[in-house]
Amino acid sequence: MSHARHLLNTVSSHHCAIPFLEPVDSRRFTDYRQYVKQPMDLSSVLMKLETSQYIAPADFILDIRLIFSNSKLYNSHPKNQIHQMAIKLEDYFEEHVVRFLTQCGGTEMKYATRGAISKVASSAACTPTKRKISSSNEEEDEADIDDEEEE
Repeated sequence: MSHARHLLNTVSSHHCAIPFLEPVDSRRFTDYRQYVKQPMDLSSVLMKLETSQYIAPADFILDIRLIFSNSKLYNSHPKNQIHQMAIKLEDYFEEHVVRFLTQCGGTEMKYATRGAISKVASSAACTPTKRKISSSNEEEDEADIDDEEEE
């Protein structure tokens, strides 16, 4: 899984990865677990990778995609900065995942399609409910990150 570690390092070094590097602080975001039933972050993916908890490359891919689906669920307003960062990082990840699967022999391609995460999300990973976004800093929520350069 050295290819997985390389892909994880690539994704983690992207400028939009910052909110996803560590678990969501449930003391700060007290309602997070009401919406997200299976939290995931990049440090947890690394820990699972280092402790050989991934049986197949598809499992690794699904966990990373779970980060994005959780983020977009909890930060559901499309203009929310974290929502936008999740989309940008997800797109960046998807650009690199094909090469990763090729390096792994490509045998997992049929299990690692983008649609596979919907099965995970709908089967107890996330509660499909909407919530009103409230923020103490509206300007930050509506910030546009398109002008930032990708690494």
